[in-house]
Amino acid sequence: MGNREDLLEGAKRCLYDKGYFRTTARDIATEAGVSLAAIGYHYGTKDALLNEAVVVAMQEWAEDLRRVLAEPGDFATTWGKVIDSFATARPLWVIQFELVAHMARMPEMREAFAKAGEQARLGLAELFGSDSERVGGRWSRRWWPAWRRSGWWTRTPRRPRRTCWRACVS
Repeated sequence: MGNREDLLEGAKRCLYDKGYFRTTARDIATEAGVSLAAIGYHYGTKDALLNEAVVVAMQEWAEDLRRVLAEPGDFATTWGKVIDSFATARPLWVIQFELVAHMARMPEMREAFAKAGEQARLGLAELFGSDSERVGGRWSRRWWPAWRRSGWWTRTPRRPRRTCWRACVS
């Protein structure tokens, strides 16, 4: 591996060990075995590197989950494996909850989380053996599009738009 890949792997290890906000550039460089200047050269900033590390870690977890779900089994067994994956990936979930509290100031992470949410919804549709427009009936046709349009979870926190709640209750 080159310095760029080493930095990414080192950043993921630091994220799992220390969390997003307690990880320093020096921690990452030491873990990766490269110079501190390599972070600036390859990623620009420590935050850009950590953001990419979070996205890659989420993608790796999603791939592991897809592999587990591809195994044959009944719904109860499959759902049990999904629940087990949350326990296995607990450090990743802790990082995500840590970031949710700060998303108002991190537009690139809001966008990454929005994309991940859409992929998760489509993945659940596949898990339940239906297309994404039919899963959950009212959820897919009414609530989800209104919620997405409201955009409250992907923009600076403010009061949710009334259109979302009106669509949910009507």
